[in-house]
Amino acid sequence: MTKKIHKNTTHGMKYTSEYNIWASMKARCLNPNNKDYSRYGGKGITLCEEWKNSFEQFYKDMGDRPDGYSIDRIDNTKGYYKENCKWSDRHEQQKNKINSRIYFIQGEEFDSLLSASKFFNRSKTQIKRWISGHYDKRRNTYTEPRNDCKQIFKY
Repeated sequence: MTKKIHKNTTHGMKYTSEYNIWASMKARCLNPNNKDYSRYGGKGITLCEEWKNSFEQFYKDMGDRPDGYSIDRIDNTKGYYKENCKWSDRHEQQKNKINSRIYFIQGEEFDSLLSASKFFNRSKTQIKRWISGHYDKRRNTYTEPRNDCKQIFKY
C-alpha cells in the first residue's frame, strides 16, 4: 500500500491512519480531557516512553496498518507497548474486549455465542438459555440452567 507523504512534517505521515491511531492512543492514555480517558489512562493503561515521545518509533515497531485493522492490546490489563500490541481485525478486537466471555458447553470451549450456536446448530438465544436458565411467561415456568453449560469473563 502506498502512503501519501507530506513534506511539512519530519516523518511525512501526519495524515495517515497510523499517525491518527498513534495520536488517538496517546490522547486516551495521557489526556484527562479526552472522552475515553476514564477507560484507558484513568484505569492505569499506559503508553511506553518510546511511543509516547516518537511516532517514528511507534511506526517502526508496528509497521503499516492492514486495511480494516486497528491497534489491539494482546492483554487488555496492560498498556500500549511493542510486545503487547498487534494489528487486529474487528472480529479479533471483539474477542479481546474487557467484557469478553468464554463459554463452556457440554465439554467444549467457545470464544463466542455465535461459534457455540453454529457448533450445536442452535440459536444464540437457545445457548443463552442453556447457560442462564429461562422463564417462560406463557407457561409461568422457569427452566434451570444446564449443569454442563457456563460462561466466564475472560479478564
